[in-house]
Amino acid sequence: MGLLARILGGLLYGASAAVQLNDPDPLPWFFIYAVAGVLVMLPMWGRGIWAAHLAVAGVALVWAATAVARRAVPAT
Repeated sequence: MGLLARILGGLLYGASAAVQLNDPDPLPWFFIYAVAGVLVMLPMWGRGIWAAHLAVAGVALVWAATAVARRAVPAT
Protein backbone atom coordinates (compact mmCIF):
# COMPACT_ATOMS: atom_id res chain seq x y z
CA MET A 1 0.00 0.00 0.00
CA GLY A 2 1.49 3.30 -1.01
CA LEU A 3 2.15 6.27 1.20
CA LEU A 4 -0.51 8.38 -0.49
CA ALA A 5 -3.11 5.63 -0.02
CA ARG A 6 -2.23 5.35 3.70
CA ILE A 7 -2.55 9.10 4.20
CA LEU A 8 -5.80 9.30 2.26
CA GLY A 9 -7.26 6.34 4.15
CA GLY A 10 -6.24 7.83 7.48
CA LEU A 11 -7.79 11.18 6.59
CA LEU A 12 -11.03 9.55 5.46
CA TYR A 13 -11.27 7.50 8.64
CA GLY A 14 -10.45 10.63 10.65
CA ALA A 15 -13.23 12.55 8.93
CA SER A 16 -15.61 9.66 9.59
CA ALA A 17 -14.63 9.69 13.27
CA ALA A 18 -15.24 13.44 13.49
CA VAL A 19 -18.71 13.10 11.93
CA GLN A 20 -19.65 10.46 14.51
CA LEU A 21 -19.33 13.01 17.32
CA ASN A 22 -22.79 14.28 16.29
CA ASP A 23 -24.32 10.79 16.74
CA PRO A 24 -26.57 9.86 19.71
CA ASP A 25 -23.98 7.26 20.80
CA PRO A 26 -20.73 8.76 19.48
CA LEU A 27 -17.99 7.08 21.51
CA PRO A 28 -18.10 3.51 20.14
CA TRP A 29 -18.31 4.72 16.55
CA PHE A 30 -15.69 7.40 17.09
CA PHE A 31 -13.17 4.96 18.55
CA ILE A 32 -13.74 2.32 15.85
CA TYR A 33 -13.10 4.86 13.08
CA ALA A 34 -10.26 6.62 14.90
CA VAL A 35 -8.37 3.39 15.64
CA ALA A 36 -8.91 2.15 12.09
CA GLY A 37 -7.54 5.46 10.79
CA VAL A 38 -4.43 5.16 12.92
CA LEU A 39 -3.89 1.55 11.85
CA VAL A 40 -4.21 2.44 8.17
CA MET A 41 -1.50 5.05 8.50
CA LEU A 42 0.95 2.76 10.29
CA PRO A 43 3.48 1.02 8.08
CA MET A 44 3.00 -2.70 7.72
CA TRP A 45 5.81 -3.94 10.01
CA GLY A 46 4.83 -7.55 10.46
CA ARG A 47 2.23 -9.63 12.13
CA GLY A 48 1.65 -7.33 15.09
CA ILE A 49 -0.03 -4.79 12.84
CA TRP A 50 -2.27 -7.43 11.26
CA ALA A 51 -3.24 -8.62 14.73
CA ALA A 52 -4.33 -5.08 15.58
CA HIS A 53 -6.46 -4.90 12.43
CA LEU A 54 -8.08 -8.21 13.31
CA ALA A 55 -8.69 -7.05 16.88
CA VAL A 56 -10.50 -3.91 15.70
CA ALA A 57 -12.57 -5.97 13.26
CA GLY A 58 -13.41 -8.47 16.01
CA VAL A 59 -14.51 -5.74 18.41
CA ALA A 60 -16.67 -4.17 15.70
CA LEU A 61 -18.29 -7.51 14.84
CA VAL A 62 -19.06 -8.35 18.47
CA TRP A 63 -20.42 -4.88 19.05
CA ALA A 64 -22.61 -5.13 15.92
CA ALA A 65 -23.91 -8.55 16.99
CA THR A 66 -24.92 -7.24 20.41
CA ALA A 67 -26.63 -4.24 18.81
CA VAL A 68 -28.64 -6.53 16.54
CA ALA A 69 -29.53 -8.80 19.46
CA ARG A 70 -30.78 -5.82 21.50
CA ARG A 71 -33.05 -4.74 18.65
CA ALA A 72 -34.35 -8.26 18.08
CA VAL A 73 -35.61 -8.60 21.67
CA PRO A 74 -38.73 -6.49 22.21
CA ALA A 75 -38.64 -4.17 25.21
CA THR A 76 -41.09 -5.03 27.96
